[in-house]
Amino acid sequence: MSSPKAQVEVLMNDLVDFAEKMLGTHGEFHPFGGYLNADEEIVHVGVSAAMSWSNDQERADALASSFRLMAQQNRPIAFGIVTNVSFSDNGASSDAIRAFLEHVSGYCADVFFHYVRSDGGIVSITDVTAQQGTPHLFSDGTAMS
Repeated sequence: MSSPKAQVEVLMNDLVDFAEKMLGTHGEFHPFGGYLNADEEIVHVGVSAAMSWSNDQERADALASSFRLMAQQNRPIAFGIVTNVSFSDNGASSDAIRAFLEHVSGYCADVFFHYVRSDGGIVSITDVTAQQGTPHLFSDGTAMS
């Protein structure tokens, strides 16, 4: 069996690849997620388009809620929730793909893939930053923020 970090990285790479494809094709994406099942297979998860969502935070919260229920059933090894975020610093703004990752072992990370998108739809990752995340999917926690 792989290490928790290695398992989370496999999930992260798959989810971020999908986010990049959505950005290239559509210029945006709504929050989505995925998990690594007991066989270490990746399962993608989205929220219902039939629901009326007022913002992307509600979508991310719905994914987190669903993942917390799954965690109680001891099925997944790791979860990932991917959102499109913007940063402002000294008047300049930048966009990033945020991958929140949590492993059943307690390993947790927030990884930001800063990107630019050309007029032709080409997405280029310009910088990657990571920080320790706050686990809340495999335990009783609050919604992702």
